[in-house]
Amino acid sequence: MGTKFTISIAMTTYNGSRYIEEQLDSIHHQTRKPDQVVICDDGSKDDTVEKIHAFIENNALSKTWSVCINPTNLGYVENFLQSARKCTGDLIFFSDQDDLWALDKLELMEQVFLRYNPSAVVSKYSMIDSEGKPHKTLYSLYKNAPSIKKLGRLSYTQYLRLLCSSGKALGFKQILLDELEDMVHSHDLTYDTPIGAIAMFHEGFMLLHKPLVQFRVHTANASAPSTTVSHRTSNREHLITSVQHILKMHTFVYEVYTNKLSNKERRHLLKSIDQQQSNLLALQQKSFPMSFFTKNITLNPVVNKVFSLLLIWYGIKCRMQR
Repeated sequence: MGTKFTISIAMTTYNGSRYIEEQLDSIHHQTRKPDQVVICDDGSKDDTVEKIHAFIENNALSKTWSVCINPTNLGYVENFLQSARKCTGDLIFFSDQDDLWALDKLELMEQVFLRYNPSAVVSKYSMIDSEGKPHKTLYSLYKNAPSIKKLGRLSYTQYLRLLCSSGKALGFKQILLDELEDMVHSHDLTYDTPIGAIAMFHEGFMLLHKPLVQFRVHTANASAPSTTVSHRTSNREHLITSVQHILKMHTFVYEVYTNKLSNKERRHLLKSIDQQQSNLLALQQKSFPMSFFTKNITLNPVVNKVFSLLLIWYGIKCRMQR
């Protein structure tokens, strides 16, 4: 199969010295070499930048790899967007500084773009600990449950239920970038979450049912505690953050794309928004009336049933502790 697209990688770094060389190595040894790698450092205080420069020099990559050092700290959202803006490829792949890529990640994901021409593709991902060993929890097993399908085009309801636009596992067409930036800034979203929705209403969003990224869970990683079921069912702040994320994304889709939805899809979305608003209020007030439980026993196709069960379980535990 011939190469139709050019591929850029948009990486950001910040105090990532411990793992940066491993990730750079996994990118360098891709079976489908990237045409461009853009690395934007957000003012690291360790030797992250020095290690990147040495890696580029030692592997003679200066023609296609570049490093940008921000004069002031932008934060991860703006830094990722800045890195993407510097990309010239037809396809853009975001990269964290501490993960590991499967060596055929770019090859397999480009094949999906070549064959089906979607606007974006996302793969599954596995988890590793600080030493690179498999990090297996009930949550990680759920996230990577075996699928009969190897590849699927996500429907509108599947996307809203899963909200699977994880930047670490995502590739998208560069022509979406202007719309992505606009949505991030106008709706206060992170750099990756709108991509799935944008792609849905262009040429489609596809899920590759194969883990192509090893997501590293370690003490310096803010998302590490949320990878266990016990944390997800006992930490109120995490549940509040998750509900706020779902509410924000469902509201965003309703406000921006309502004219592209059917009447039934709009009703489902409005019911979910109402449900998440009630969930948020219950969690914030630590009060769980019967309506909280009945609303979360739902057949709404845009609502994640597993997360609803987690909320119900948390509510039951709180009522039992009174």
